[in-house]
Amino acid sequence: MNFFAASTILRQPWLIEEQFATAYLDHYMLNGKFEAQEETYVNKTDFSLASFPENVIVAPTNKYVDFNGFDGATVAAIKIVGPLMKSDFCGSYGTASTLGLFQLAQKTESVKEILFISDSPGGSVDGTKIFADEIKNSSKPVTVYIDGMCCSAAYWIASGANAVYASSSTDMIGSIGTMFQIYDNSKANENRGYILRSYTATASSMKNKAFQQAASGDGKLLIKTLLDPLNDQFIGAIKANRKDVNASALDGSVFVGNDAIKMGLIDGIMPLSELLASFKNKYLSKNNNKFNMAFPKTLKAALATEFKVVDGGFLVNEANLTNLEAVLTDQETKATAAAAKIQEQQTALNAKIESLAKANEELIKSQASVIDLQTKLSAYGRLPGANISVPPGAEGKNDGNPEANLDEQFLTSYDLEMRKKQAASK
Repeated sequence: MNFFAASTILRQPWLIEEQFATAYLDHYMLNGKFEAQEETYVNKTDFSLASFPENVIVAPTNKYVDFNGFDGATVAAIKIVGPLMKSDFCGSYGTASTLGLFQLAQKTESVKEILFISDSPGGSVDGTKIFADEIKNSSKPVTVYIDGMCCSAAYWIASGANAVYASSSTDMIGSIGTMFQIYDNSKANENRGYILRSYTATASSMKNKAFQQAASGDGKLLIKTLLDPLNDQFIGAIKANRKDVNASALDGSVFVGNDAIKMGLIDGIMPLSELLASFKNKYLSKNNNKFNMAFPKTLKAALATEFKVVDGGFLVNEANLTNLEAVLTDQETKATAAAAKIQEQQTALNAKIESLAKANEELIKSQASVIDLQTKLSAYGRLPGANISVPPGAEGKNDGNPEANLDEQFLTSYDLEMRKKQAASK
């Protein structure tokens, strides 16, 4: 093991499941010495990349595997495996390199969804918040799939995703908390004749005090000044990212399966194949959404938001067809009723046209009668300016001739009075 990895384990607070932290420290400390290990390279095969469909490209988990990027993939898959450290160690990617893969996926035009596959107990605080914030602010949808474990720092990272799913009811999720472990090797060093003396400047009275007290068995200052503030940020981030998280899930406990769902830590449990199939349908449909956009009335009639893409075609299920048949039947019934209504209105219109023709005939006859009467009036000299003379003694007399005194019926009372005066004056 290189010195940097050993130093990281011993010098920092951890967001990690405790059993893994203890096992990690025990593994790398033998008789008070770090066991030196060189990075070894067996082959350029990453067996974790198998069994994924063509539309998914899975990034390697270490620097020994050739990787040409995510070009051509609809889904970019990135694994978060094992204890997490910010920098690469023993060839495996740390969170800094994994974050680089995530940023590459965001920039790749063909990638529509980013999938993280987690099997990690957590790890170092360093680098975790930045990673989680990047996921939360991603320009593309992010899904986290838990394949075994997603605890502590790994869950902080996962909480920023749009959705979190577990592979089975036995997956371990949670362990939301901050811890620090110190090996007190003072007695071992004393037995070997080593004595460590540490001095601080006069103005640096608090430097390393929390760690020194913790090493001697008093961790109160370390908890107050370091672990609690870090843990407050951790819990605050989980609350912000997972709105429905239960307060009971924030005490460091680990949950499995349905309990994790009840606590609001995950959104469900499903096989990986089902999740990948949902991506395929989702994004192939988007790639062919011109079809759906071209037939909005058909979609509306089928009561569907879209027709799923299946092997280059479009899936219309029985319910869609039933809805379409009902709409067509309804439209046919309405069309028949409308045609009958139009016929009824046409018949009524024809009757009105016939009645209007008769009225026009009557009007023409009436106009002819008016013209006839006007002609007769002209014959009796009643046109404007006519001067009618009446023979003496003929006023008001009929003499058995109906037309003899016909003009009097057209005279006003004034005219008759004037005639009488004229007759009297004579």
